[in-house]
Amino acid sequence: MSADQLPPFTSFRLPRPHTVGRWLLLLLILLAFARLTWQLDAKNLWWDESLSLQRAESGWADLLMGRIVISDSLNEMPTVDQHPFAFFALLALFVRLAGESEFVLRFPSVMAATLLLPGLWTLGRLFVRRGVLPAQAPPLALFLAGASPFYLWYGQEARMYTLVALLAVLSTYLLLRWAEETDPRLRWLRLAAYGGATLAFASSHYFAALLLPVHGLVLVGAVRHRRRLALLLTGGGLLAVAGAVGTAAWLILRQPHSGANFVSLPFSVLLPDLLNAYSLGLSVNIEQVWWLDLLFGALALLGSLWVLRRKVWRASGWLLPALLVTPVLLLVLVNQFQPAYMNARHLSLISGFFLLLVAGGVGLLWQRHWAAGVLACLVLAGGMAYSTVNYFSLPIYGKDDFAGVGRVLRQEMMPGDVLLLNPPHMQRIFRYYLPVDDLTAAEQSGAKVHWWGMPMLFDWEKSEAVLSGLAGRYRRVWLVTSLMYPYGDPEQRVEAWLEDNGLRIGESSFHSPNSILKLDLFLLGGPVADALPADVLPVQARFGDAIELAGYRVGAPLWPGGTIPVTYYWRGLRPLDIRYKYIAGLESQTAQRTEREFYDGFLPSLWWTPGTLIVEESGIQREEAGWGENGVLSLQLYAADSLTKLPVVTTQAGAIADDGLSLKLPFPLFWPEFGVTPEN
Repeated sequence: MSADQLPPFTSFRLPRPHTVGRWLLLLLILLAFARLTWQLDAKNLWWDESLSLQRAESGWADLLMGRIVISDSLNEMPTVDQHPFAFFALLALFVRLAGESEFVLRFPSVMAATLLLPGLWTLGRLFVRRGVLPAQAPPLALFLAGASPFYLWYGQEARMYTLVALLAVLSTYLLLRWAEETDPRLRWLRLAAYGGATLAFASSHYFAALLLPVHGLVLVGAVRHRRRLALLLTGGGLLAVAGAVGTAAWLILRQPHSGANFVSLPFSVLLPDLLNAYSLGLSVNIEQVWWLDLLFGALALLGSLWVLRRKVWRASGWLLPALLVTPVLLLVLVNQFQPAYMNARHLSLISGFFLLLVAGGVGLLWQRHWAAGVLACLVLAGGMAYSTVNYFSLPIYGKDDFAGVGRVLRQEMMPGDVLLLNPPHMQRIFRYYLPVDDLTAAEQSGAKVHWWGMPMLFDWEKSEAVLSGLAGRYRRVWLVTSLMYPYGDPEQRVEAWLEDNGLRIGESSFHSPNSILKLDLFLLGGPVADALPADVLPVQARFGDAIELAGYRVGAPLWPGGTIPVTYYWRGLRPLDIRYKYIAGLESQTAQRTEREFYDGFLPSLWWTPGTLIVEESGIQREEAGWGENGVLSLQLYAADSLTKLPVVTTQAGAIADDGLSLKLPFPLFWPEFGVTPEN
């Protein structure tokens, strides 16, 4: 009997794969899993992933309802997430059982991307049984999915996109198995399995609704002899989906800035974007690899034409192209009324069907001549390998270095500092990598530190009031700014206020491939003093005829491993026409020597007025504890241009080294204000 004589959903018998073939398939799956887990925690989380964590660690009611609370430490603003609950419920189980490391947070996506391989292989074999795809398509689809840069990118991200792709394939497979089942009992069981998978699918991403009309056609076709049931299933299902999606859209879009990241792309831009994403992924320059994208597209088109040939149409040959094209066309239709497209990841539900059609095209070439199939595989594999290498090796495809910001803050923050986090909408990722919670604990234990989310949520007047109250209470302000969320402070008003009311004494930029991530340090109250405070040790040490160290003060570090605060009081003895630097360090093998210009060049000696006391907030790094002991501070000054060291002419405190170039001063080592004390 030929394929065109078969009734719908009737199966062919397909030879079972031999033992060697099964082991090869298992090997491909294991290799794909290893690729997905390699360096899984090497890249920092980005903002969307921190939202996944925030939702997963929340209470179950908030998780299911999609409630996420944004806080600036004073005010709270409840928001509704743009995604339904299924992925976050799964992630919540992992977080509660295994913690919240990057590896744990991303492992559910790894699982989904790995399970997608046998899922595509199984669905491909079903289409082979029906005579729709060539016999080579299932293992080829498994190979393409295992090497896919798209699945690598989102398989290593704590988001739902690989799960959506998996559930799209799984629900479609279960629907087709139900449609071809004749045993009434098994038919109900398979319908229940399909219903469960579809519920999980629709609960993972709202765009699942774009695929369900195709499923509806299969349902109607399977029960077309029972017209009333067909109409009930189709109409009720479509109304339920439309109602759920409409309600969710209304809840989401009524929020401030919600939907601002959605765009309405013309089809001429949308199509290449989707084609490149599901072929070579995001870790390539589309302008350089467009010809490879076209090859993937041509093979998918060849596979579509093959499955649409007349003799397999009634054996569901139409289904694969419909699964691929229908969601895209429906999204284009939706975009005419409300922009809804953000990135190819949101249409990941069609990615598996695209790879099945590509595999069908390659399989057809293989049937015509094995050498043509092998050549096509090698070219596709080469392109995906190129993209994979880019993903792991090129910084442009990395994530923002929030961990680097955290390392600097943990090392250099001191008592009397305040930390501002801009924007407050990103507080969870700031808390994940920065010592925000440690600052809260330190403040509760009595340390003079604090942090704020800034600017205050939609209230600049209150922000200015808080900023104005910092002077007199805190000496230094650390400002962390990320433009990953561009709506919190688009005009950078917080930084501008600090520029106008303080002195910038430090700035650092950190890796951020698509936005800006920086750390600025400002001094409040000015760098000039009228006289030495009572708690400052007078020194009156003169370095040549240029600079005098009038006195200094040593404080306690904020926590173990933090900077030991040292405040220097410098005075220019005459107008200085060159820049000077100094070398400071403890005479200990465990201490790091500091070599710097005054205020790191933000207040160079060239700008000093002779006789004016310059107050410099500085510090010493010490790796080993030894608290409660006394050390020796060594100071040297030199000209920045000639590197000539200035002799120490005279000093009231400490001693002058035998070389006449080093000043030796007593240096008490106090216990940290937080973390390690004699009591604990």
